[in-house]
Amino acid sequence: MASRVLAALLVIAVRGAGALLARAELSDPVVSRPAPRDAWKPPQAQRIALSKSAWEQLRTTIASAPQEHLRGASGGSEDGYSKYPMGLMTMQFIMNVSREIPIDIEGLSDKEARSATGIVTHTGKNNMDYIDHAIMLGRALKKHVPEYPMVAIAVEGMKEANQELLRQAGWHVAMVEDWGPEHCSGNCADRFLGRWGDSFEKLNAFRLPFKKALFLDADTYVFSGEIRDVMENSDLQEGQIAMVHDTCKRKGDKEEYNSGLMFYEPDVKRFAHMLELIAEHSDGEVGDILDQRIINEEYRDQVVQLHDKFNCIDLVPKPGQRGCPAKCQEDMVVAHFTGMPKPARAAAGWLGLVRDKAQNISSSICAGTNHGCCYKYRDFYCDMTREATFLSKQLQKAVTEAGECARPPVMVGA
Repeated sequence: MASRVLAALLVIAVRGAGALLARAELSDPVVSRPAPRDAWKPPQAQRIALSKSAWEQLRTTIASAPQEHLRGASGGSEDGYSKYPMGLMTMQFIMNVSREIPIDIEGLSDKEARSATGIVTHTGKNNMDYIDHAIMLGRALKKHVPEYPMVAIAVEGMKEANQELLRQAGWHVAMVEDWGPEHCSGNCADRFLGRWGDSFEKLNAFRLPFKKALFLDADTYVFSGEIRDVMENSDLQEGQIAMVHDTCKRKGDKEEYNSGLMFYEPDVKRFAHMLELIAEHSDGEVGDILDQRIINEEYRDQVVQLHDKFNCIDLVPKPGQRGCPAKCQEDMVVAHFTGMPKPARAAAGWLGLVRDKAQNISSSICAGTNHGCCYKYRDFYCDMTREATFLSKQLQKAVTEAGECARPPVMVGA
């Protein structure tokens, strides 16, 4: 549903729910990047009392997920939805967006998609670091697991040229609504879910109509065909998700498992539940409403732990500091290039470092930062030179200026 249609539904719903809701200022929710904690104060939850007839009138305006998908919707009880930042309006918003994302993949019917395993990433709207990274990820997946359907979730408003780049790399592009500030005032999401940042974007991966899905962050890169093992040999029971333990996180940590790679069964109910968790935590720590903590909470005690090699971060500690031990240099399958700038940044000076001719980037640039897998930058750069014709023009130009692969471009595991 287009964002303006959703806004119209909200207006209709509020008008039918009584004077209190009618006075609320309505506009599209917005995805905003996390700001410093002292720059934002969460809205207070509102207890909204509705008559039975008002409740029934409001419920008839909800055009998507059945209300039984939501924990707070049981029987239309005020006790259920009053915990949300904007009470019943928050619950209604969640219900309106909790629907499957339609996909159109040539040669794959809807029925076939629902019995298939798909590969998914999220590219955002216009950040070329992530779009070019997704292109590289797509090329690697087409090399190692070409038979699996691949879907890149993109935000409405992405330039057609960038969508075409993703398609040429092997992705089928599925668009989701843009909750950016150009559609409403900068704080409009606060009135529905509180400040929920990037969470909604990534959680869209749970809305795709596949039987099972392998999600990979756009800043990951597959170096080996062993990625097939995750999809073919993971013993998932109903309701479980497979992820890799996150660096040095302790058992029971809020972010115990890293959400950069996930193997799971997409489920709109799970999506709705996780939006509820975001709403419930909107007055807590900023980190509590971001995707990794939300997914860990939703799937607590239902995580199948994958080998570290399937989502390798391997940070480099500062000299003299202990840091987290490297887990997967020798048998890495998936590198997770955390930190900014990304190794696909279209800047010749930066790419000269990524090229790593001197083989010293780990110690000279990455030590003490959150840049993951710096020791694989050189291999990644070599692959970029080989796949240059698929990249954005800006990145092609920067790669040309930065120079050729500093060693024979042989992919690990090829």
